[in-house]
Amino acid sequence: MDLHADTETSVHLENLMVEVGELVRNKISSDKVTPDVDESYSWKINNFSYNQDGVEIDQASRIIHKKKNWTKASFDLSSDIYKLPTFLAAEKYLRERHADQYAIIPIQSFIYKILPVYFEGNGSPDESALQAIKNKVLSELSGDPVYGTATVQLSGLILDSQEFIIDEHAVLRQTKQSDFEQLEVQDLPIQHIFPFNTAILEITYISKDRNGALLQQKVEEYMALLKLYFPGSIQYRSN
Repeated sequence: MDLHADTETSVHLENLMVEVGELVRNKISSDKVTPDVDESYSWKINNFSYNQDGVEIDQASRIIHKKKNWTKASFDLSSDIYKLPTFLAAEKYLRERHADQYAIIPIQSFIYKILPVYFEGNGSPDESALQAIKNKVLSELSGDPVYGTATVQLSGLILDSQEFIIDEHAVLRQTKQSDFEQLEVQDLPIQHIFPFNTAILEITYISKDRNGALLQQKVEEYMALLKLYFPGSIQYRSN
């Protein structure tokens, strides 16, 4: 899709971004806006190896990551944003254009995506980040295909080669050190990742299905295929 094809929708979003920016700057200048802080965790793996017996890890150290969370600040400002003329105009336009009484939902989603960018920049946002968010919303409203991904983690299946291409949508590969160093929202002991995952199936798919049903179906098809290898266990997550 040409992201500029729906010029009127783009103009509505641009106008809304201008007024939201002014609102955020006024809020920051008149009041102290403090974010919450989220903690996440990861492992720093040392002495990682993959051999005929699977994965071996000799040492691992825990790392705590802190990240600002602007959800509460965004929520506190949302009631004022919903009264803005530009917000009401954008909602009215989308409701009439799509004949959809729920047109407010993509606009609300847009607001909650751009507000952290404004807060993080102390009122001077990263313009490229804002444009990326706007373009994604335009793409979604136009019904463009969705790029879906899923990761299937397996234990008990040892691969002789680094990767095996199943088809154009799926690759089965050995686990890497980075697979065990992903961020987690819970502070769990190292024992929770035992038995170590020994193989990863990475699936990519393009579809206009936005509820994930087609991707879920594809994951289940590949999982049925993988059961032919009799892995000890299968777990997966979708992104």
